[in-house]
Amino acid sequence: MARDTFSDLLWIPHSSHRVCQASEEKKEVINVKNYRCMTAYHAAYAPFLIRLGLYQIAVMPGGKIDAGLIHGLVERWRPETHTFHLPFGEMTVTLEDVSCLWGLPITGVPVTGSTDGRNAKGRLFELLGIKEHEQSELFKKRGSERNERSMELTFLKSKFRERFGKLPEDRDEQILKWYVRAYILDLMSSNLYPDSGGDGIPLWYLDLIVDLDTPVQYNWGGAVLAYLYRHLCLATEPGRGSMYGPVMLLQHWSWTRFPVLRPEPQTKNWEPIWGAPSLDACASFAYKWCCAHKYVASSHYKTQGARIPRGQFQSLTEDHVNWEPYGRVYSKLPTVTQQGRPYYLYRGVDGLRMNHSYTEVLQSHLGVKGENGFSCD
Repeated sequence: MARDTFSDLLWIPHSSHRVCQASEEKKEVINVKNYRCMTAYHAAYAPFLIRLGLYQIAVMPGGKIDAGLIHGLVERWRPETHTFHLPFGEMTVTLEDVSCLWGLPITGVPVTGSTDGRNAKGRLFELLGIKEHEQSELFKKRGSERNERSMELTFLKSKFRERFGKLPEDRDEQILKWYVRAYILDLMSSNLYPDSGGDGIPLWYLDLIVDLDTPVQYNWGGAVLAYLYRHLCLATEPGRGSMYGPVMLLQHWSWTRFPVLRPEPQTKNWEPIWGAPSLDACASFAYKWCCAHKYVASSHYKTQGARIPRGQFQSLTEDHVNWEPYGRVYSKLPTVTQQGRPYYLYRGVDGLRMNHSYTEVLQSHLGVKGENGFSCD
C-alpha cells in the first residue's frame, strides 16, 4: 500500500541533522548533560513537598545516563510532530508517562511568570533568610565586575549549596521553610528544568513557592513535558551536539516502553513496594529503575558511536513495545498520579487519541498552537 506524501516526507532523514552526521562520520555521541539536586534532603521537608506535588521526584534516587540511548532517541525525534518516528509508527512521551514515572501533578496553574526575578530579590530575607550584605556572593556575575550592575538574577549553584547544604538542628519554623525553599530551588533547576550550564538557579522560581502552607497547585508535570519537547527539538538542530533538560525522564520512559539498552536489575525481578508507606508518600513508577542494575551494552557507544542503539531501535516492532506498563500497579501509584488520570492520553477503538485537556496543558507551556501541533519556538 502506498504511503501518503506527508508520511514519506517525515521519514526522510535529516540531511543536516548534527546528531546523525556526528555518529555516522566520527563515531561521536551527543553530549548529554544530566544534573541532580545536591542540596541535602531532610525528612522534615516531606509535608511541604507532598503539598506541592514534588515529593516523589525529591526522594527518587539518582542514576547514570546512557548517552548512546539518548542519542538514538534524538535521532528519531521529529520537531514537526513532537514524536519519535519508529519502524512501526510514531510514539512520544505523554502526560501519563510524566505523572506515572515521576509522580508529578499534571493539572493546575501553568508554570509561568516574570523571569527577571526582581520581585523575589526584594524578599530574599523573608523567603530564604539571606541578608542584603550576603546577596552579592550568592549571585552569578557577568564578566569580572563585582557590583550591583553586573549582578544577574540567578543564584550561583555552588555557593547556594554551601549555604543551604544541611538543615540546622537548632531551627524554628521560619528557618525550616527557608531550607525547604532552598531545596526546591535546587530541585527545580537541576532535575526538572536544568539549563545547559547547570550552574545557576533562576531567582524567579522563588515566586512559585512563596506560600508553603497553602501553596498554589502548579502543573509541574506539564511544564517538564514541554521543557523536554523543547530540548529534544533543540538537539536536532544543525550545529548542536548536546542534549539537556529532564533527560533522566526520557531514559526512564524509554526503559519502560522499549527493550533497547534496558538494564537488568542485579536482584532478579526487583520492584519497589508499591503503595507503601502511603499513597501520598509511595514510590512512583520510575523507582523501578532506581535499584542496582547490570548495564549489558550501554558502554558500547564509546567506541562504536550510536550503532548499537540505532540498530536496536531500527529492529523494533509493535510486539516489543510495552503499551500499558502502568496498569498492573496503577492503583498503588501516588495520589497525585491518580488525580491526573482525566488528563491522560487514552486508547480508543480507532487507535491512540488525544484528550482535549492534554492539548490545553501543553499549549499553556509550549505557547503557540498551529494546525499540526505546538510550536517549540
